[in-house]
Amino acid sequence: MWPIKWNSGATGTKRKEKDGQKDNDGDKGSKRERKFHKKWLDDWKWLVYDGYMMFCKVCISYEESGKGRSKYPINFVKGSNNFRTSALLDHEKSTFHKDATDFETTKTNPKEAPARRSLLALQEHKRKTLELYFRNIHGIVKSKRPISDFLWLNKLDIARGILDSGETYNNCKAATCFMENSAEVEREGILESVKNAKFFSLTMDGSTDEASIEQETLFVRYCVQGDVCTKFLTIGEPASTSSADLYTFVTTNLKKRELNKGISLIGFGCDGAANMMCKKGGLVTLLQKDFPELLACHCLAHRLELSFRDMVKGDKKYERLSTLLLGIFYFYKRSPKQHSNLRHTFEVMNVKGTLPHRVSGSRWMPHMQRALKSLFSSFPGYVSHMQNESHTNPKAEGLVKIMCNFQVIVYATVLLDVLNPLVRLSLFLQSKDVTLADVHLMVQSTLSHLKSLDQKKSDTLLNLEETKEVAGMPLTSAGPFDSDSLIKKMVTGMTKAISIRFADLGDEVKFTKIANFRNWPMEELKGNND
Repeated sequence: MWPIKWNSGATGTKRKEKDGQKDNDGDKGSKRERKFHKKWLDDWKWLVYDGYMMFCKVCISYEESGKGRSKYPINFVKGSNNFRTSALLDHEKSTFHKDATDFETTKTNPKEAPARRSLLALQEHKRKTLELYFRNIHGIVKSKRPISDFLWLNKLDIARGILDSGETYNNCKAATCFMENSAEVEREGILESVKNAKFFSLTMDGSTDEASIEQETLFVRYCVQGDVCTKFLTIGEPASTSSADLYTFVTTNLKKRELNKGISLIGFGCDGAANMMCKKGGLVTLLQKDFPELLACHCLAHRLELSFRDMVKGDKKYERLSTLLLGIFYFYKRSPKQHSNLRHTFEVMNVKGTLPHRVSGSRWMPHMQRALKSLFSSFPGYVSHMQNESHTNPKAEGLVKIMCNFQVIVYATVLLDVLNPLVRLSLFLQSKDVTLADVHLMVQSTLSHLKSLDQKKSDTLLNLEETKEVAGMPLTSAGPFDSDSLIKKMVTGMTKAISIRFADLGDEVKFTKIANFRNWPMEELKGNND
């Protein structure tokens, strides 16, 4: 049986006529009234309400600045009475409002500006790239490598992926620019340290470059909190080497770096040339007019070299020995074949010899000492090889004849005995922490050592005179040779030359004795064990 029944009197339900019609209040056809909600001011900080209309203060400021322009009117700039949440959200998502927000952020906090962040990212990349270039040139300069190494070092960084490829900075001209800027920054730090000191001194020396142009270097020496520092200041080309032009060079550099004000120049070190030390019109005399406290000091190591030159000046035996040593050097230097044959001779004879050293140079004593030591240590190899070559090489025949001469070898032995204490003194004079008082004591010690050579011959000389051979190689003698008179002549000549060259250190030594505790008097405590 069908379960649905029909009941009389039943009524059906009525459908709503319109979506906006209310079921309960009977107010059919009326619209919903929209109002402004105060909580919107908390949700949207840019929103402003004047009681009638809504405005966007960010967009208004953006338009008034002249930066914001739009083809269509912006409701929240002129005012909007569309009190809907969707209207606020639509405005917040609009392009004009986003641009206005970025403009306001840039104005109130420039560091957070999008353009600045993009620029910083780009600048950071460039900064890291430039940092690599500066590090490469710094490493090259510190390692004393040629600037051309800058190119392959950059190629290595490019291959490692830490440097971008490009030719803008990857060239020798850019490397020079990086080097000059690094030097300028380093120089500024040095000048700042110098200005913190009360006094400073200068050391000056000159030399010619490959283009035969005179280049003068200046070093500054100062003391800060007990720490004595010597730093490179500058290098430049004076108009000439006259005292007037050198004076202009020095004063111009001091004025350029503001070292002529508030700080005193009290010392000046240089060589003993007339344009430097002449009392009438030398550079020192000109500087003393501007700096009355200035004391000049002739380079101590250079004085010693000049003393040695005074001692051997006009000595025929020294000239013969120098010719021999220089001839041996060039005999092997200019011929790879002779160079190779000499090495083979050392191996066959089991001689631990060395290749000859050049005897000429700016430092006569150390060069001569190395050349003489090489001669005696390699003597059997030199003689054996040159005797074999003498059959076809006249130069080798002449050199080996001089080398095996007894008088020449005796002179070389005596000269080496004299040079040993002189070279030790030279190295001492070149140390950074030496004082004039130390120099005085060391010079006196060297003179005492030289005088002792006149009283007793060295064991090497005694053995040579007895056997008349060197390392088993016989020597030829043309007649008797008085080594005693030779020793006396060398010792007397060297002692006299040193005394003359160092004679003007008397007053300066008195002032510097207090600078070293070794020069202080020691009080002997008798009967007291404390």
